[in-house]
Amino acid sequence: FGTWDAENINPIWRYGNSFRKDDEFDIDNANERVCKYVRKQFRNLSINNGYKHVVEKTDNNILRIKFVEKIFPKARFIFIVRDGRDAIASMMIRRKQKLNLKSLFKKIRYIPITSIPIVTIRYINFIMQRFIFYKKMVYNMGPTWENKDKEIINKSEIEILALQWAKCIEKGYRDIKTIDSDRVHIIKYEEFVTNPKSSIKDIIKFLKINCTKEYIQLTINKILHLDLGKATCSEEVKSVKGITNQRIGKWKTQLDEKQLNSIMPIISKVMKELCYK
Repeated sequence: FGTWDAENINPIWRYGNSFRKDDEFDIDNANERVCKYVRKQFRNLSINNGYKHVVEKTDNNILRIKFVEKIFPKARFIFIVRDGRDAIASMMIRRKQKLNLKSLFKKIRYIPITSIPIVTIRYINFIMQRFIFYKKMVYNMGPTWENKDKEIINKSEIEILALQWAKCIEKGYRDIKTIDSDRVHIIKYEEFVTNPKSSIKDIIKFLKINCTKEYIQLTINKILHLDLGKATCSEEVKSVKGITNQRIGKWKTQLDEKQLNSIMPIISKVMKELCYK
């Protein structure tokens, strides 16, 4: 198993659709040229690194699951859901982090040549909004749904984040249910970080990997004691080795009553669908 060295590879997924402002692609956007290009990038990664299986976690794909499935019709999907209040609290922290140049340069490597002009213009605009005009406008970060510009008018920053979470999870959850159930594994973040050993075993079983008990235990130990996937995490999370459940319920101390009252009408419907109280 292997993955990309960048946090996400959104420029690859947007190949052939780079002029679109949103990430909400449908199956028609995955034409033959797009499919051929994306598959080639995955194939090259696999061959060059000796990976039998490639793991991919670009967050923008939450809005285009059917698009992804058309490109990779045999792919297996691990769909992770989380308490919306904790997710939004985490998003607020993420937006205050400093620019990570190391992470940025990793992403740049995967920009298709034909997309460089439009990606460059958009990133300069992002930098201007985030570091120069901050507090005067809410800058865009993460998945962008269709009609976002119209729907965020007169919304506060935290309300926009709540909308982003609700729109993404609602569409992703709806689309994931259209895929064959034997290729979908849905898990709650809280269950995973509370009981990671059991959760990892369930994932291995779902992926139908033929391996010994010793190998499974080795894999579990590796995940529990290494800092996998923490390149852009908060300093608090980075300070803890392996998987931690310390972020569960953080919204209780990070969000005040006014903030909660503003986001709950936006996320309550989706929260209920995901069985969160």
